[in-house]
Amino acid sequence: MAIHTVKGEDFHSKLTSCSACRRAGRMAIHAMKVKDFHSKCLSYTVYCSVACKDVLEWEAVERKQRLEREFWYMGKIIKITCVSCGHEWVNEIGCGLLHGSLGNIAELFSEEESREIRQHMAQNAYPVFDFAYRLAHCHHCESLVSTPVLELQDGFGRYIGSCKQCGRKIDIADIIEEMDRTSCPVCDRVSLHSEEMGLWD
Repeated sequence: MAIHTVKGEDFHSKLTSCSACRRAGRMAIHAMKVKDFHSKCLSYTVYCSVACKDVLEWEAVERKQRLEREFWYMGKIIKITCVSCGHEWVNEIGCGLLHGSLGNIAELFSEEESREIRQHMAQNAYPVFDFAYRLAHCHHCESLVSTPVLELQDGFGRYIGSCKQCGRKIDIADIIEEMDRTSCPVCDRVSLHSEEMGLWD
């Protein structure tokens, strides 16, 4: 009885079963985690062959997913290295337990933005939001930094923090979505590599 999940807005509605696995009497989930870490929901993408011939080294995958479930509430410490010029940056991305409170998140932004966020809290008993420290390219100090990004759902607004080094406001266009398509701030070559160094909370 295998569950082959796919990424979608409504994760639970996307569950499908595999007749090949049911006939074989196997109980497995053939899936791999995708990169949408900061959303705090386990999003998966289909990764199963037609007859489930490849179990994707199931024990290793299951062990990895178990660890991810245990630490889903913790942020990551990543090191970014330019393989061309050798420059390195260490940043904290994601979020921690304190960021489950919109009131705590509001303190990370400017006084005006914080006031707007708290007004939203006062008007909504159960505000829905998405928050994470995200990697960004600050064009003023030419560095890779992590900045707080808050998105209030249902079109209530997006708030982006400032560069932790120079204090300049980060623009939405400066948020890094794909590392393998991002140019190095120093040498301008598309040769950045990232690796996880640890967790933070």
